[in-house]
Amino acid sequence: MNRYNQISIIGNRYRIRRLLYFRALVVEYLKTQKVNPLDRFYYQEGDILALEAQETAESLVVRGRINLILAEVRDYIIWAGINPYNEIKYSPIGMTGPLDLLANIFSFQRICFNRSYFYDIFDILERAIGIYRKDENKALVRTFCPFFWLGRFLDFLTSLPFMLVGKFIGIDHYKLESHLLGKLLKISEKGILLAAAIVAILQSRYSEPARRFLARLFSSVFLK
Repeated sequence: MNRYNQISIIGNRYRIRRLLYFRALVVEYLKTQKVNPLDRFYYQEGDILALEAQETAESLVVRGRINLILAEVRDYIIWAGINPYNEIKYSPIGMTGPLDLLANIFSFQRICFNRSYFYDIFDILERAIGIYRKDENKALVRTFCPFFWLGRFLDFLTSLPFMLVGKFIGIDHYKLESHLLGKLLKISEKGILLAAAIVAILQSRYSEPARRFLARLFSSVFLK
């Protein structure tokens, strides 16, 4: 999992483009339905407030495009620190509680019958875009920082065991890594890898410059 502040400028701009593309698809999907839920809703079947949004050939094509990148965009939103859930306090069909707006983008009309949830989807998309745009300058600095790429390499190495285990047991490796035990294991792995790298450098032909650098580093930090 690479949060918004852990990616390069290339990754930052790619995610912005994908979020903007997804937003445009949602707008196109709503416009190509027979009745646009953003513009019209009415009562039917007694007092139940319902939306009539019938699919068309065009909207079905756009719906397919949305489904293709839905999981990807949802990850980008979560990695920006945005909660994709909204609380349902009332539903004519009796369903209340947290609702994943993106996962239920094509069904929440039947769940809550409230057109405001379309705007909520735009809200979380635009908030995520804003967070990534705000971080663009920092992402540019990270891109040219060698320590950033070293950290990325260490992250990849420490994620390999989780990828293999997750693939073997059929679980998303991000869930394994986000668990408390997984986090502790990754920290331990990084510590071991860094210690091994330092030992390897000290035993190489660059040992003397490395020792002098480490001595200056520790003296500047601990002997101030």
